[in-house]
Amino acid sequence: MLTRHEEDLISFLEQNPDRLAPFLDRAGGVRRRWRLATIDPEGMDFASEDQNIRIGFTQRITTPEGLLRYLEHVSRNPG
Repeated sequence: MLTRHEEDLISFLEQNPDRLAPFLDRAGGVRRRWRLATIDPEGMDFASEDQNIRIGFTQRITTPEGLLRYLEHVSRNPG
């Protein structure tokens, strides 16, 4: 179910980059260089001009609502 909504989720998250900031900070990336490329139940892939990174979730996420709850949890509990 998550992958069926991937395009809408990516669009939403691109418009709300603060939700992705904790993940990119952990990856050592400069936020403005990365573009969210894909989302699946195990994680997210980000791309820049010359590099791709995969950031895995700590748990399998199968719904858009679950993804948004997870992102909220991570942003409130960094580290």
